[in-house]
Amino acid sequence: MRRLPFVFLLLVPALLPLTAAVGPTLTVDANAGDAPISDDIYGMNFNSPAMGTELGASVTRWGGNSTTRYNYLTDVSSKGADWYFLSYVDENMLNYRTSTSSNLPHDSTCNQFIDEHRAYGCSPIVTMPMIGWMPKSTEIAWSYSVAKYGEQQQVHPYGLNDAGNGIRPDGSHVNNDPNDSQMPIDDTWVSNWVTHLVSRYGPAANGGIKLYSLDNEPMLWHETHRDVHPDGLGYDGLWQRSRACAAAIKGVDAGAQTLGPALYGWQAFFWSQKDIEGGGEWWRNPLDRLAHDNIPLAEWYLKQFQDHEATTGVRLLDYLDVHFYLDWSISLAPAGTPAQQATRLRSTRTLWDETYIASDETWIRDPIAVIPRMRDWVARRYPGTKLAITEYNFGGLEHINGALVQAEVLGIFGRERLDLATLYGLPDLDQPGAFAFRMYRNIDGAGERFGDRLRTATSANQDTVAIFAAQRSQDAALTLVVINKTNQEQTCALTLNDCAPTGPSRHYRYAASDVTAIAHLADLNLNQGANSLTLAPSSITTIIVPCAQGEPGAATRHISIDTIPGAEAWTIDPPDATGVAGSDAIHFNGLTATRSYRLQPTPGGDG
Repeated sequence: MRRLPFVFLLLVPALLPLTAAVGPTLTVDANAGDAPISDDIYGMNFNSPAMGTELGASVTRWGGNSTTRYNYLTDVSSKGADWYFLSYVDENMLNYRTSTSSNLPHDSTCNQFIDEHRAYGCSPIVTMPMIGWMPKSTEIAWSYSVAKYGEQQQVHPYGLNDAGNGIRPDGSHVNNDPNDSQMPIDDTWVSNWVTHLVSRYGPAANGGIKLYSLDNEPMLWHETHRDVHPDGLGYDGLWQRSRACAAAIKGVDAGAQTLGPALYGWQAFFWSQKDIEGGGEWWRNPLDRLAHDNIPLAEWYLKQFQDHEATTGVRLLDYLDVHFYLDWSISLAPAGTPAQQATRLRSTRTLWDETYIASDETWIRDPIAVIPRMRDWVARRYPGTKLAITEYNFGGLEHINGALVQAEVLGIFGRERLDLATLYGLPDLDQPGAFAFRMYRNIDGAGERFGDRLRTATSANQDTVAIFAAQRSQDAALTLVVINKTNQEQTCALTLNDCAPTGPSRHYRYAASDVTAIAHLADLNLNQGANSLTLAPSSITTIIVPCAQGEPGAATRHISIDTIPGAEAWTIDPPDATGVAGSDAIHFNGLTATRSYRLQPTPGGDG
């Protein structure tokens, strides 16, 4: 890890208050708020297998601008506006060699990525192209030749002097011929790629590739991929391309799940690029949106898939997928000034708080509440669709400030019942942001984890101290993550309801005082009811509480039955059955059957 300059280290003590503070009251109800926490919220984009293993990554995404035009047959992708519209083999970027593999597509970079992550149990998301163009050669190629199109504002700085950026000296865009370096493709190309993946890994239902993204940030194609798509995409174009791509995927593998539309952020949630191209105060007269019943783009997108399923009986979309970057002064940025760090600590409210207007965090003057907003759109337009945020980054991951925020974000994802999330712009393994993942996924270095069943946890002031709780199915332990977002020691009253600890609670801390390791502290002797918890300044604390199963919560029963659709609708006779085994009449959708079951108390009295 990079060491801080010596002069900065001398200044740090002067920043820390000398006295402790009385922290907010914390309350945990171990018999309330029960819901599954999706394992897929702990995902990443393009992480290494070593990082995925160490940090417990559940999902990894093959995504981003370069995947919009990734040719699995040649292992070549176009970098678009990210790098002079060059097309070349990723792994050979530094010396621009062409692919030397003699076994494509099997030895492609994408397949190697899939293999490496599946080996440790991580599920890959593969991005499928909708843009309709692909690099046509294994040779290094570019879209804006200076020799052909004339002088441009910038050319490639490392020897490819003919590769321009597509912008003339006067600021106008070059009108190029896409066929210079690219070739058109259709939906058959997508079907063929999925066929190849199924032949290699099997269908999704039998352990194959489960997740496919419907391209990446299509509302930015006019900029990131303007060499092949110079015009802004509208409502109709997005729907038509998404429907065709999803149908091509599911036509080959019906069990695969699709994520879309991978919108780049807030503005694209509500308007298309065609709206923006209207010019002037376009948001007051968004022509494309008005032509589509004045429904926000993401919501209208869901409605089209709902209408399609109502007509055909086929679900083509499984996840509503968006990207969320709040403000570039903090997102994907270093920790920054004290003011920026304070902004970052507050900014997590934009994920969930429907009353919070982030006036200091962004130009948006409405409550953002990303996850509740997505949930509302799904409830109204396409019930049953899952929620995904496949790119997010609150910044500062090299600093304790970013670690505190990342830890809170992971807790919020679980509490708000997000289904899938993948961090973009990863920390190094020895940086604080990585320890935020460890505090949930590998607390002790030997696989100790946060729970998978949500429990209710509240703080009287979440801006000062945030708390999250979950119960582990494997051993019924109640797990707590408590985040002190201040640079003061906080002593909080902690109330544990419906959990009678059966022994000492394991106690782990990651704090500003030592950002190189998680400290395993002395066990805590917690009680049901009132406790006192002292939190170090700028710290993440994870506590593992052994709870008595089935007490002191209500007497409830866990029925071990086969997994079936709509299992929550089963009812059991007699309702007051006791014991450890037996058989009952089971009613489901008007049908009655007799099934054997095991009867056992569930941790914390949960049924």
